Amino acid sequence: SEERGPHRLGSLDGAMMTTQLHFAFSSQVKGSGSISGGPFFVAQNSLQLAFSAGMGKPELIDLEKLKQHTDTFVKEGKIDDTANLNGSPAFIFGSPADQVVKLGVSKKLGEQLKSYGANVKLVEKSCEHAFPTDLERNKAMGQ
Repeated sequence: SEERGPHRLGSLDGAMMTTQLHFAFSSQVKGSGSISGGPFFVAQNSLQLAFSAGMGKPELIDLEKLKQHTDTFVKEGKIDDTANLNGSPAFIFGSPADQVVKLGVSKKLGEQLKSYGANVKLVEKSCEHAFPTDLERNKAMGQ
């Protein structure tokens, strides 16, 4: 997106928060980056869902149900109009080797954002759960 404005990047907890901010304040937050994060409202106010669907069991993520919740939040004025996500850049990093946040969870985030028209770039690299860098000790990431 050529439009300037705040962009957010986060890893795991930060990635989840980044997604919440991108959706909730989409009129102001113009893009996001997620490292091992999941979809908007994935926990649905449930700690159990946060630790199951939100991390290790992407098959439990029902994107249609999340869309219904999201639409309700928009109608109630709790979050900005999701039309703002159209064309918004979103970078998503996930790993098939990540044992904390499964790659499928990050892929569900990508699907969710694409359904709102976001410009999603998903990068997959094989590494365990970590903040990726180009440091020598991170060679296992397969740079």
